[in-house]
Amino acid sequence: MPHATPTLRAARAALTTRVRALGRERGAATVELVIAVPALILLLLFIVQFGLIWLAQQCAQTAASSAVNAARAQGANPGLGQSQGQATLKQIAGAELPDASVSVTYTGTTATVVVTGHPQSLIPGWHPQVTAHISAPIETITQP
Repeated sequence: MPHATPTLRAARAALTTRVRALGRERGAATVELVIAVPALILLLLFIVQFGLIWLAQQCAQTAASSAVNAARAQGANPGLGQSQGQATLKQIAGAELPDASVSVTYTGTTATVVVTGHPQSLIPGWHPQVTAHISAPIETITQP
């Protein structure tokens, strides 16, 4: 058998060193997975949580709009606007805003509605709040 050339010996030595190094990295993929998966799950929870907050904000805005439209009608009272806002919340945001409140006030010739609530929280210890605030002039009939 002919003797190996210096280049072949160097290639064999490099291959042997690499095989030994790979043996020392055994389990590295498991450790990387253990570190990466919780971070990805937390990222996914944040994305879903912000989606829930956005949905709750839209529901609060819709309920406030419905309440102010009822409250600003000529001859209406704050109770009518509040009941319309609560009915709208119950219909579209039952689970999204379980503790929502509707507040209707009159100041001069303006009806103001504030809807507040806390959307469901997926992240422990964090309780975001959404608020929708709408003001509109009270309708009056004027003679030309």
